Amino acid sequence: MVPLIENGMSLLSIDRQCAITTDTENHGVELADSLKVQSVYPNPTSESLDLVLGGGMDMAIGGVSVVGVLGRSRRVGYSAQFSAERLLLSVELEPLALTSGLYAVRIEFADGLITTGPFVFQSAR
Repeated sequence: MVPLIENGMSLLSIDRQCAITTDTENHGVELADSLKVQSVYPNPTSESLDLVLGGGMDMAIGGVSVVGVLGRSRRVGYSAQFSAERLLLSVELEPLALTSGLYAVRIEFADGLITTGPFVFQSAR
């Protein structure tokens, strides 16, 4: 298992079979299912990304960033749609000029809890 690190915290790990697991703990606090990323699509992507989190909560989002395998983090623009069933978060990746590779979207809620969703960026160039 190879951890990808940001500020000393493991965001996600990749094993020898390229299975990706994300860090769902926040300093010992287990995230509620409603805060965990349930799906990321399209994946791979070259322009934008949608993330679906469980619903039932209308939590304030403090910020969204994209983190690369070397730990470099960049804030991104996003739009959020809340419903009783889910939170749909749309992230625009095009302005970042990312290179092809593995990344994670890091969602920080206003109360300090963090969740991540891994994705593969495939350069259209």
